Amino acid sequence: RSKQTKPTNQNPPRPTLNGFGHVWVVQCKNLGSDKKLAVMIVYQYSSRLKELAILKEFTELDEAKNNLVKCGDHFVMKRDFCLVFELLDKSLCDFMKKRCYLSLRVAEIRVVTQQMLVTLNALKHISVIHCDIKPDNITLVNHTALSFKIQLSDFGLAQKVSKIIQGTKVQALGYRAPELFLGFPYNEAIDMWFLGCVMAYLYTGKHLYQTGSEYESIRLMVTLFGNPDVNLDFTTPGMFWKLKTQSGHSSFTARIHKSAETFTRPEDLDTHCKQEKSKAETEDVQAFIGLLKSSLQLNPVGRIKPADALGHDFITLKHFPDGKFTDYVKSSTSIIQNCRLEKP
Repeated sequence: RSKQTKPTNQNPPRPTLNGFGHVWVVQCKNLGSDKKLAVMIVYQYSSRLKELAILKEFTELDEAKNNLVKCGDHFVMKRDFCLVFELLDKSLCDFMKKRCYLSLRVAEIRVVTQQMLVTLNALKHISVIHCDIKPDNITLVNHTALSFKIQLSDFGLAQKVSKIIQGTKVQALGYRAPELFLGFPYNEAIDMWFLGCVMAYLYTGKHLYQTGSEYESIRLMVTLFGNPDVNLDFTTPGMFWKLKTQSGHSSFTARIHKSAETFTRPEDLDTHCKQEKSKAETEDVQAFIGLLKSSLQLNPVGRIKPADALGHDFITLKHFPDGKFTDYVKSSTSIIQNCRLEKP
């Protein structure tokens, strides 16, 4: 049983705060099967009972096929709540840090994006929103053997759509969707926004919104995509949006804002990718930016849905007709096959 485990590291890392109390994740060994496992130990575990309820929803899904982390068991040890998961490789955050934040090729990002779209589509079918998609919570299964095969983890903030408390602010500041900043009703569309931010991060090696304030985040969104659609206001017909200037907002809040580095338009992301590209890859980048723009629509109503995104040219490679850039297409397809995924 999973209860019969022992830490393989006698000096585990210090616990971290994730909004639900102190959490340890340690590598353990099942004494019955000799299998290595990951055990999450939560000191204040009342909120993790909600996560356990969400994880039980996955029984309706094929976790492996839908790239969802599998919870094998749970138990209480003294006063600590423990969740037992299969042992995976490193998170995308740690992976990027290890490679000194060198951006990925779009062919590699395609594989990660395709798997995440499958995952979000599956979650939509059981009416679950992850609410915390970021590089830290997307984990490589085994980068050596399966290249970019990933799983989505940490459902501590996940919610059933029917139980959403509107006005709640979730997700890290740099990944938060505009409707969350503005206090408007939200749904599964926020997860597509989060995924778009992850795609941009993997391509540039930088967070799209490198900011420490809500105002700066909104300002950067407006710089990239313009003012929010008037239809984004769900309350008063005829209203329009106007962003305060930095000086105006500073005088209103008594805070001095430090401008964060940004892009003036989505196409500018390409200037932050230092790797040389072939003509075929350059064309692929344009398809990538097209999907990125659809994922980062300010109005959630117009934001692309996971099922539609799975049919986007960037995912299906339909922007490369037969006989064009054959070697590049074969290389891209081999990355997909190396993760043991079906060709889109």
